Amino acid sequence: MDVRWLLSFIFQVQAFLMSAECNDIMQECNSTELGYIPMKVPRKSSWAPTTLDVYHFNGFDVHFSRLFIEVHLQINLTNEQTYQIYQGNNCSSMLEHYRDDQRLFGLLRYASIMRSKHLNPFGRSVLGVFTREPYTIRVRVWDVNYIRLGVFLGSIVLFLMSASLVRNALLYYAGGCAAGVVASLLIVAIIFYRFTPKRWTGLPILFGGWSLSFYIIYMVWKNFTLLLLQYQKFIAAYFATVTLISFAICYRYGPPTDVRSHNLAQWALQSIALAFIYFSCQIVEVAYSVMAVLLFWAAAKGWIVPVVMKFFAVMNTVRCFLFPKSRRLLTLEEYERQGEEETSKALDELRIYCSSPEVNAWKITSSLSDPKRFARFVDGSCGHVSEEESLLHELECSRMDEFSDDSGEDEVLAEQRTRGHASFRDVQHARLRSDPDLNLRRRFNKHRGRDAVEERGANDSDSDSDSDREYLKLRLEQEKSPMRRDCIRHPNFPSAKEPINNGPATMTSFDPTPGPSREPMITDDSESDSLLGN
Repeated sequence: MDVRWLLSFIFQVQAFLMSAECNDIMQECNSTELGYIPMKVPRKSSWAPTTLDVYHFNGFDVHFSRLFIEVHLQINLTNEQTYQIYQGNNCSSMLEHYRDDQRLFGLLRYASIMRSKHLNPFGRSVLGVFTREPYTIRVRVWDVNYIRLGVFLGSIVLFLMSASLVRNALLYYAGGCAAGVVASLLIVAIIFYRFTPKRWTGLPILFGGWSLSFYIIYMVWKNFTLLLLQYQKFIAAYFATVTLISFAICYRYGPPTDVRSHNLAQWALQSIALAFIYFSCQIVEVAYSVMAVLLFWAAAKGWIVPVVMKFFAVMNTVRCFLFPKSRRLLTLEEYERQGEEETSKALDELRIYCSSPEVNAWKITSSLSDPKRFARFVDGSCGHVSEEESLLHELECSRMDEFSDDSGEDEVLAEQRTRGHASFRDVQHARLRSDPDLNLRRRFNKHRGRDAVEERGANDSDSDSDSDREYLKLRLEQEKSPMRRDCIRHPNFPSAKEPINNGPATMTSFDPTPGPSREPMITDDSESDSLLGN
């Protein structure tokens, strides 16, 4: 009975002293304002009336620029067992936390891991520091906490990409390994629970085991840096073993494939992202607004995106109709380059199409005059235009450039140019008719298979045939080559080895431009093959 009375008397005295101290603090509530300049507090004696120092911080005005601001209480005491910090919105709330810690001689004191040194940047904060040791205290302010900013942006990205991330196998294995490392202690506790007796005698062991587990977790968290430095090999081996086991389990079951599992994983990622957005933003209203916008987007993106795309398409069409862009004409270099690129692209597409099994090869081959050349074109060994055709095209283009009309000339000048062009064609026709080497043309036409009869004096054709162009090309090559020039003789001469003293077999100047009325002729000369071979 005496022991019970003594314990009751001690508790009553302690409660009276604590209430008296709190009443003194409440009556005075003389708090010191914290600032950027450090304040030094001396050591308190054991006979001091109170060991609780009260401070306050007024905070800043709410502004959007302070969305990621950080206010931190800095105190130079390194041993957390020598001091306690209590925080509240006013003196009453701060003293309430202080009374809760002082009950039962401090046995119910909150763990220091639950106490935060971060202050509310937009409201009044009252702080209480309970210690007898000398210390220095001040407030540090970061205008932008880049960790908060990174977490905020990363959470938004995580929310928007959650639908694709849950279907990624890499994320599945990474999340499984991370969950295995975190839940390894829980697995140990479950195994320990399986070996405990199931009767009421096993309950103390169960609760004691959980308490021991929480104590171990608290001690590991508190001394994590020290353990990491002293036991590097063991910690690395532990993480490697748990990671491999977790990876093996995830590989055994494989990623989920059903839609409901994907939906559950997506909702879990979105919930985590919303929680990070809430805790990383200092202005609660902005955090709620961002969360509401993200939730609305997730619920209505199926019909919002098409409507927005159609709206912008209509606006773009109206803008192009009302304010059309001025068209820029291509330069000659751009025109030629574009023609080469488009021609090469079209030829490649034609080769691919002709090589595909969809093409009726027999039908195409039967309609071609030269299937071998077409086969070489499809294989890519030759182009679509031969060298002879390219040369004739250049000759014809050069002739057309000399006599083309300028767009800036008037009608009189255009008519004069047209008449000059007609007279030039008549002169060329007369020169071609008077050419003594007509036999060469006959042999050439025979080799090409031209079945036509030359009617001298006829001037009824104004277009140049393919035979005329090829004949002019061969004639031009013979004029340029001195060896072939000696081979062009009059057909009345018996042999090319005999000297030429007189006769009409003389070389005359020849204009490569074809005449207007050149018609093919048929001859039975046997030397055409030899001339074409040369």
